[in-house]
Amino acid sequence: MHGDTWPPCTPSESWAFLSAGTFEQDTATVRRAQNLSNPPSTVCAVAAGVQEFASEIEHPEGVYGVGQWFPGAVTNSPEIGPSEATFLAAYTDHTNRRIDYPGVQAVAGAALAAYCARRVGTTALEPLWAEASSLDTETLFGGFKIDPVTGAQVKHKPVLVRWTDGCLTLA
Repeated sequence: MHGDTWPPCTPSESWAFLSAGTFEQDTATVRRAQNLSNPPSTVCAVAAGVQEFASEIEHPEGVYGVGQWFPGAVTNSPEIGPSEATFLAAYTDHTNRRIDYPGVQAVAGAALAAYCARRVGTTALEPLWAEASSLDTETLFGGFKIDPVTGAQVKHKPVLVRWTDGCLTLA
């Protein structure tokens, strides 16, 4: 979204919009897009995949989000860490709240880190990295495999969600 070139259509044309920045960038960009005289007919933002999005955007209804996890979307049997059902039940029982995407991501990361530290018997960076980058496994967050050279995640399935009736739902 730069200068007068955005949106790239005439005022009567329908257009779609995708934002993939930080949470703050996405929410600011979606707000700007929704306030245009010809707002996009379809909006998708990575930030829309978390519950906090609705408190930052005046009209989240119909906005799509992209993520790696949504309750019930991952139907695997985790090899490392708790299952989704076990963890979500324990978390809800303890806090009386639902956990959001970043929390489940953190739980999966912690389970992987603890697993690797137990396997190599140390918390030193090089042995942990070697163990982590050798894994091809499943967690409650989904598949996990990373490229040992770049560190890029190479095994995961995206989940498309949408804000409907004030709630985040699978699209």
